[in-house]
Amino acid sequence: MLCFSTANAPIKHWKNKRVWMVGASSGIGLAVAQSLQAQGARLTISARHIDQAQWHHNTSVDFLEMDICQIEQIQTAIEQLTDVIDVVMIFAGAYTAGALSRQNVNDINSTINTNLLGVIHLSQALIPKLTNQKDGAHLVIVGSAAAYLPMPNGAVYGASKAGIAYFAQSLYTELKPQGINVSLVSPGFVRTRLTAQNTFVMPSLMSTQQASDAILNGLAKGTFDIAFPKGFTRMMRVINALPWCLRQWILNRLNQQETQ
Repeated sequence: MLCFSTANAPIKHWKNKRVWMVGASSGIGLAVAQSLQAQGARLTISARHIDQAQWHHNTSVDFLEMDICQIEQIQTAIEQLTDVIDVVMIFAGAYTAGALSRQNVNDINSTINTNLLGVIHLSQALIPKLTNQKDGAHLVIVGSAAAYLPMPNGAVYGASKAGIAYFAQSLYTELKPQGINVSLVSPGFVRTRLTAQNTFVMPSLMSTQQASDAILNGLAKGTFDIAFPKGFTRMMRVINALPWCLRQWILNRLNQQETQ
């Protein structure tokens, strides 16, 4: 029965795995890339701007500049990936802290285009290549635990990540018969340049290395939704499952704390 089986084929060994990492120039993506490089994976790293110097021209790492918000660049990048791809990881993300009333049109468009539309366009463009390979490719999409609960002052970012959660679940069901695995990564608060914008106390704040370890552990178990830290993400799910009046009372209290 499905409930007693793993959602995906577990990835326990990375030696010689060919991995395309999108948005891995900093933050969680960089930490995962460094962990995979140490385990012998062959990486192709893409981002808008790539600092190749930090890799010391390592022969196991290739570089391919690409803006996930530009459909033409997505197509060009995929055409340049002539080898088989075992795993694609999409870490690209944008975030502007604060209430909707304090965000401008560029902030909003950047968040939605990077976190949602860019991921959808890239995934769609990848499907023919991954399907034609016929050897069990794996697509890893990074969302956020923000999708579990509509937090105060997170309307745009949360909406983009809630959309990604729905998209990843739907895509999993769509691609499973074609032999393509899909995983969703749902981090809580991780110490990155994006979360550095936050002025509130971030509960269960993790390092990028801790986040990397959680992602790779989840992939090794064949998990679909790799959520971490466990206590924090479970708490968000429990709150979201409460009756509306209780849930809203908690969210109102959180909003009061943020505005004090």
